[in-house]
Amino acid sequence: MESHVHARLFEMLDQSRVEYRLIHHSPGSTTEEASHFRGHPPADAAKSIVLRVRASKKESRFLLAVVPGDRRVDFRRIRTLFSAVDVSFAPLPVAEQLAGSPSGTFMPFTFHPDLDLVVDAGLMDRSEIFFNVGLADRSIAMKPAAYLSLSTPEIAEIAAG
Repeated sequence: MESHVHARLFEMLDQSRVEYRLIHHSPGSTTEEASHFRGHPPADAAKSIVLRVRASKKESRFLLAVVPGDRRVDFRRIRTLFSAVDVSFAPLPVAEQLAGSPSGTFMPFTFHPDLDLVVDAGLMDRSEIFFNVGLADRSIAMKPAAYLSLSTPEIAEIAAG
């Protein structure tokens, strides 16, 4: 899958004039590896995961859950937050289509109308966050306030471990 969402992201960044750093690095296959290549602790990474949240057997929605890189999504908290009967990882082809990039390069922004965004509150306490831009060898670093000026996520305690 070829990613074009990075172009949309950079257009948004340039129009908004928020401060950020573009980091070129070796591709990492895990959050820990990418964090090492970018030179920061995994806790500063904004790890983005696409979930399927089912309100009933017939009704579901997709959610981009963003948590610190050293933690995981707490499905129980997601279930409670969204009054869901079931929460699971979205099927890979669906996740990639909704996120607009290959798995492992999802950014903490959504440009798809069927993908809602929720961010763990703990990530907003970091002095700087780092995330992929839809490409395996490039990332962005920015302050959480700058991120929030570009995005309107629901912010909640959704991380565990």
